[in-house]
Amino acid sequence: MYEGIIFIPASEVQADEKVREQNEKSRFNRHGVESCWLCCKGMSEKAFENAWHIHMTIDHSLAPVAMGDTLREADDQGWFPVGSECAKKIPLTHRKKFGA
Repeated sequence: MYEGIIFIPASEVQADEKVREQNEKSRFNRHGVESCWLCCKGMSEKAFENAWHIHMTIDHSLAPVAMGDTLREADDQGWFPVGSECAKKIPLTHRKKFGA
């Protein structure tokens, strides 16, 4: 169905489990309104408003932004925020900003 479309496995850009656990337990994480999907580091309201977002599939792959709404509902997890440092690991073809 998605022949020729390049998906990026989240495992290629996601922080390792130890880092994610440390960030989840961080006292700074409690002050954030949202967390980075890749590293679990908390984001302030302002950071969240300016955050990049990734479109995830059910098999934990990043869908290209150019797909728009063509991802089948059964394959779609939706958009997730990514912090500025983690966004640097993701090609522009696979990340998008909303609102800002």
